[in-house]
Amino acid sequence: MTDDTEHEARSPLGGVLLAWMISGAVLGVAAGLTAQLTGQGTSQVLPALCLAGMTTLGLVAWTIDRRLAEARPAVLDARGHLGRPPHALVYAIPLLAAAPALLVLVVVGSVGMKSFLPALVFGVGGFGLGWAARRLVSSHRLTEALQALEAGEVAVARERLEALESGWISTRRGRTTARLNLGMLALGEGDLERAGRWYLTVDDALGQTFARAGLALVRVLEDRLDEAERVLHEALASPGSSGVQGQLDAVRLLLTLRQEGPEAAAELGVSLEEPHSGELFRGLLALALLRAGRPQDAARVADPALLAVLDDSGWRAVIPEIAELLAEPA
Repeated sequence: MTDDTEHEARSPLGGVLLAWMISGAVLGVAAGLTAQLTGQGTSQVLPALCLAGMTTLGLVAWTIDRRLAEARPAVLDARGHLGRPPHALVYAIPLLAAAPALLVLVVVGSVGMKSFLPALVFGVGGFGLGWAARRLVSSHRLTEALQALEAGEVAVARERLEALESGWISTRRGRTTARLNLGMLALGEGDLERAGRWYLTVDDALGQTFARAGLALVRVLEDRLDEAERVLHEALASPGSSGVQGQLDAVRLLLTLRQEGPEAAAELGVSLEEPHSGELFRGLLALALLRAGRPQDAARVADPALLAVLDDSGWRAVIPEIAELLAEPA
């Protein structure tokens, strides 16, 4: 669980301005070449004016979006930072403005140079524009789904994630993120079979590390401990395991608690415990310490703040060990 104050809201101003500046440059070159061929203006002034104008408009659009973003739920980005991404229109407007300008460049450039080379060059630019538009649509749909999830609109979030997962325009990254979140939703609802199915559909190399962490937890909760151990070892050996180390530690602790008992789990948990250990890990460690007859150590780990977080997280309904911890008298 991440608190809003942990990371300040981040907005990629540089990326927004770059999109508007590129659009301004394309518009400027198209206007300049057209003016030069028709003899109606100076080809050197128009590009500079278009670039300056679009850059200014981009800054205005970013400023307006930051004010409107305050009403949108914050979501975690790929780096784990909490923020409110810019609305898709901030990027879509310069893309839409650049599209007809590229078409003009194809025609005007080919006529001016009496060659098909401009058509080839600017055609490649148009292909890049389409690729960027596809990424933009996919990213926007994902952001809308995650914002619905943060707002507690689970049904809406699931519908949007399923549409993203199956949409032909969705990028591979968008599909992977949708599948991971659908697995998380199913796990949170206690539907272990469906959660496992979603995690098994993840085929992206980086996404598989996150999927294996979730699948390992599913297998432990299904009491398929040998398979859980195998999946856990695969996740630990994956290149991106450091990004989910906290989740893997929690699954490893739960697996040890069920396989080897509270003493072994308490010993493992104490050796793995760090100041930034996650809530689930700390809750499982507290239970292991309680079962091992170390109530004072358990009380140190399971402070009232942790118990409140676990009570709100929904883990009580999914993991019996957390339910047992929360049922202990204060």
